[in-house]
Amino acid sequence: MSSRSRRASARDYFTGLDRNPRFADFFYTAVSTAFVSPPGDILAHSRGARAATMIEMLTAFALVTAYASSFLDFQRSSPSEDLG
Repeated sequence: MSSRSRRASARDYFTGLDRNPRFADFFYTAVSTAFVSPPGDILAHSRGARAATMIEMLTAFALVTAYASSFLDFQRSSPSEDLG
């Protein structure tokens, strides 16, 4: 049997999973990764899984940055306000 004819499973994309992974395993991984703290026990093994993990971490970081910047006021003051 060639490697192309066999069906890909989650174990081909992630290491550290049980033989029959559950939804909770992937939910745990996704939530931990979204908080920019990927778990050490389930690792992305394939290029696609690593790319998806990086995209999720960058998206989460961008959302947190956008949320934090909503508390800051970056308005320019006009020259007449600077003179008093």
